[in-house]
Amino acid sequence: MKPVDQAGRTPTRGLPSRRARRTATTSLRRSKRREYFFRVAEQLRIHLPASRPVIVLAGRQLSKKDGDCCVDRGKFQIRVSRQLNESDAVDVLLHEWAHALSWEACVGKVAYSRSISDHEFDRLSHGPKWGLAFSRVYLCFTSEIALTLQAEDLNAAVARRRRGRR
Repeated sequence: MKPVDQAGRTPTRGLPSRRARRTATTSLRRSKRREYFFRVAEQLRIHLPASRPVIVLAGRQLSKKDGDCCVDRGKFQIRVSRQLNESDAVDVLLHEWAHALSWEACVGKVAYSRSISDHEFDRLSHGPKWGLAFSRVYLCFTSEIALTLQAEDLNAAVARRRRGRR
């Protein structure tokens, strides 16, 4: 799947725009059903930036996984299955964002070693440092991001209602 920018366009060759370099790209299909997912991804970029840019992609079938996180061309790539409903997709996004935050401490150079087994990689990538990162992500989501999005929704509803009265 080709990455697309936030407007849904395939980036042109050459250097990305200044904004594209600062922010991660989300390429799940935007729809009313997925709007909350995209807003959570945007808030994660603001509240918990990773050590590298993060690209969020949708995948049809991720070999029996709901999502994964890897490093590709110097950027974190988080893939979330398109088959998931929005609530599950947000849960997977939070899980994978914790991998992006704890990547250097948990996996680092070992990820590029061909001699590491899948079991050892899984053990390293879900260790205590990942657990701390996941608790930070989940705490931020429940205490800041979800409340921010609820307030935005409430303000938008009030504004729509005021426009309707005039």
